[in-house]
Amino acid sequence: MSSLQRKKSLFRFFGRKRQSHSARLPADCLYDIFNLLKDDIKSLHSCILVNRLWCETAIPYLWSHPFKRSTPPAPSLINILVACLSDDEKSVLVQNGIKLSSQLKRPPTFDYAAFIPNLSLESLYSSVQNWTMRQSVKRPENIEYLSVIKSSEAGLRNFEDLQYLSSLIFSQSKLRSFSLMCYDTVNGFSPSVLTPLASQADTLVSLNLHGIPFPGDSSIHALTICTNLEELDICRCTNGPGCQLDQILNVEFPNLRKARVVESSILWGHLIASAIKKNPIDLVEVHYQPWEDEEHDILSTSIIQSITKWQPKLKKFGIALGADEIPSLIEILNVPGCKLESLSLFSLGKQENDLEKIWPELGKNLPITLKHLNIWIFIGARAMNLFLKNTKAVLDSLYVDSWFEDYTHPPYINLLSDYLRDRPIDMDNFFHPVLN
Repeated sequence: MSSLQRKKSLFRFFGRKRQSHSARLPADCLYDIFNLLKDDIKSLHSCILVNRLWCETAIPYLWSHPFKRSTPPAPSLINILVACLSDDEKSVLVQNGIKLSSQLKRPPTFDYAAFIPNLSLESLYSSVQNWTMRQSVKRPENIEYLSVIKSSEAGLRNFEDLQYLSSLIFSQSKLRSFSLMCYDTVNGFSPSVLTPLASQADTLVSLNLHGIPFPGDSSIHALTICTNLEELDICRCTNGPGCQLDQILNVEFPNLRKARVVESSILWGHLIASAIKKNPIDLVEVHYQPWEDEEHDILSTSIIQSITKWQPKLKKFGIALGADEIPSLIEILNVPGCKLESLSLFSLGKQENDLEKIWPELGKNLPITLKHLNIWIFIGARAMNLFLKNTKAVLDSLYVDSWFEDYTHPPYINLLSDYLRDRPIDMDNFFHPVLN
């Protein structure tokens, strides 16, 4: 008998009006029957309504692969699993701002989690994220710090989910920090995802974006009116549909304290350079790590010139530069009261041949407050030896990218060991990048 014929026979059997069959069938027979129906969710749902024995026998089949059966996984599954948690575990959720209905506080009929033989963490993550989003929308005024992460297998996938995110942002009254990270290169966010930020202009002070296209005209307007921003962190954010450059150049973030742009669209570079050019007096961190091309080189020079002019009290500074920018960097390092703690230097897009000569002089001008130095520019062992001998800074970490594969071998290990002398620091803990 084929599988289809067996199923038809079972349906004819189940469809009879007499109730005696369900009472007489032992559990072993039911297990065999339900095993034939294990992929027929609709029929299994009907079976659990017959009586308690049928329910107890069919439930394990329904819950053998709960996330696989729902595409995308239904947040209602998380409701059931939350109900299975202990009272102590539920109290942890409540303490962290997750409101639980009275229904979720009652123990469920079965320990459903015990029926799951295998678990896909990606599917579980997706369900938990959607469930959390829906729970959050129900409490519109409580969120101050919101972080959303999207990977290639989980996260916000469709327009409905994007609507939830927009509704969540719009419903807030005191959102202070928003982080949106996308690691999905196929189904990423559209630039319009930033439009709701306009509703948070009065309270938003921190924005962190990773893998988000540069906003179009409407979204960039929403961003530029958030003039209370204190922290702006942009990483690997590509070109979007484009917008008018004058909107970017008119941006003003007078309270900006931390500005980071890493390998992102030139438009983000223009935005940061324009903001710094207008003298946000509270700047303590500037990090501009561009792709190596001529257009980004111009922005790097502009940023250095602005910082040289306004002399903010930086604690962290990262910039791409060439030999022509070294005098400006030295001027920044010698600002009265300079308390720089971290310095990162990246190469420009153009070929530089004179940088080897500048390292000894640069070493003399490092402030004694400097603790972390990261160099993505080629520097030979001889130049670095003179650099370290000339500096009065006692570094806690040093990283030279061109040495990465050879720093444990001569001559690099010799000059590093000589610099550390009797300091009790493991070489692997000393030679690594510290960027945050």
